[in-house]
Amino acid sequence: MLDEQGRVWMTSQIRREWADDAPEWCRDDPVIRDNSHHRQLAMFDPETEKMHLIDSCTGTHHLQFDEDGVLWTSGDSYAIGWFDPSKWDPEDPASVEGASGYSEVRVDSDGDGTADLPVPGFNYGIITHPDGSVWTASPGAPGHIQRYDPESGTHEVYKPPAPISGPRGIDVDTDGVIWVPTGGSGHMASFDRRLCAQTWGDGSQCAEGWRSWEIPGPSAQSEPGPKNVRKADLHYYSWVDRPARHPRPGRGHRLRQRDGLGLADRVRPEDRGVHADPHPVAAEHLHPRPGRPDRRRGRRMEG
Repeated sequence: MLDEQGRVWMTSQIRREWADDAPEWCRDDPVIRDNSHHRQLAMFDPETEKMHLIDSCTGTHHLQFDEDGVLWTSGDSYAIGWFDPSKWDPEDPASVEGASGYSEVRVDSDGDGTADLPVPGFNYGIITHPDGSVWTASPGAPGHIQRYDPESGTHEVYKPPAPISGPRGIDVDTDGVIWVPTGGSGHMASFDRRLCAQTWGDGSQCAEGWRSWEIPGPSAQSEPGPKNVRKADLHYYSWVDRPARHPRPGRGHRLRQRDGLGLADRVRPEDRGVHADPHPVAAEHLHPRPGRPDRRRGRRMEG
């Protein structure tokens, strides 16, 4: 992942996963101390040809910069992490603490406004939303997708309804609709939070926000029984071709691109028998990005 200065950011295993090796500033937090957190961060500066290793409290896997230049990380099973390079001095290891933060995935399960339910699950893929929130996917049966609002410090989870299962790599289109390939069930799925009658809950709420399209191709019998027939391919990441980023003539209207084991192709809705875009872009549906000087309200690390 490249930042605005042309520096290259990546995930990197720089130490053991043991709690004894975690950074001192978060070592006593049970979320960190009592769990394993795989991989940390690294940055390569092409100008100086120097590699910098950066410790983190949470695990890392995929990276995404937001519009403020903050780097968000998936790859932890208990928390969402971030790192703000503007608060970090590559020559001062002590500055890592003030640039780092994380928030445990804990939701309001009963609507009383209290985040009472921890929701563990490996966070795979990460994307920043037009409304300023951050989304990840958690594979499983059925798995879930997760929304974190840095302004309020709150989390929401949404489990896909049957037959959809196993959401993985995640992206968002220009009107805020989430797109995920489901490696567990062989679908391309979308989720529109605006359709939710209820956003709090344990994840079983808002089945009405989901839509899915079965991906064509061969199937395989994993175990006896009709429920164990799965697509032979495992689609694990998707990218949305946003018109604002790719305004070249002849490009499709919000292509959904999926990536799988031995297969990567671009799928227009009309190519799969869907003649109308289920989520047309409209100006009134665009989410304005509110101004906020410092909106990350998870566990922030002050220098």
